[in-house]
Amino acid sequence: MEEICLNIILIIFPILMYLVFYSFKEIIDKEKDNTIFIITMLSSLYLALVFNKGNPLLLIFYNIPILICYFKREWQLAVAMSIIVTMFSYHLIGMGIYVVIVKYILYFITYLFLCNRKEFDYLFFKISGVIQGFLI
Repeated sequence: MEEICLNIILIIFPILMYLVFYSFKEIIDKEKDNTIFIITMLSSLYLALVFNKGNPLLLIFYNIPILICYFKREWQLAVAMSIIVTMFSYHLIGMGIYVVIVKYILYFITYLFLCNRKEFDYLFFKISGVIQGFLI
């Protein structure tokens, strides 16, 4: 229970900091906003990876920054973070690499099919939940 609370705090805190910066959107230009977003997502993932004690159930929390990147239409960052999580889950936790690769490929394929649709957020959220639930 303590590990779950710690991972929630470590993932949510950088995202909340980004929301504070985003609230001053008039002051920050588009390029700085994108840079702050990238730093936020990478720091969120990094903190979650560093403080994981090898518990494979905590891999669910690693999807949060990746899915936020897809929602923000930053697919390159999401793919890079997916590769990092795949390598981490295989080398340090010893989880089956094929399952993790299939999960992140399904996320990416879902993004490609839905990225131009009007109801992208709703459908992507539902389908990513089904993918996560199916591959647990």
